[in-house]
Amino acid sequence: MGEVPLGRVRANGIGWLRTWLERIDDDKNAVHMVLTACRMWRFELTREHTSKTDAARWAFERDPSLIGVELALSARTTSDAPRITPREVESVLLRVLRDLEEDAQD
Repeated sequence: MGEVPLGRVRANGIGWLRTWLERIDDDKNAVHMVLTACRMWRFELTREHTSKTDAARWAFERDPSLIGVELALSARTTSDAPRITPREVESVLLRVLRDLEEDAQD
C-alpha cells in the first residue's frame, strides 16, 4: 500500500469531524468520537501515529479546558465514568476541526 497524501488524510478527518458535529448527542459513540478526534489532532500537528490513549493525554496537556478528553480517558479505564455531555463532545470536535481547517488553508 502506498503513502496516503497528507491532504487526503486531513480532508477525511475534516469530513468525519463535521459528520460527528451533527451527532454530538450520540452517547454510545461519544468516547470513540472524542478519542479519534484526539488522534487526528495529534497526527495533524506532529505527524505521529499514536494510540487513542496517548493522543488523548497529549490533547489534554495541550488544552486542559477540554474536559471531554479527560472524561473519555476515564471511560477507557472505568465502567462508572461520568457521561460525556454533548457540549463537551462538541468542544473537542470544534477545537480539532479548527486546527485541521487552518492547516488546510496553508
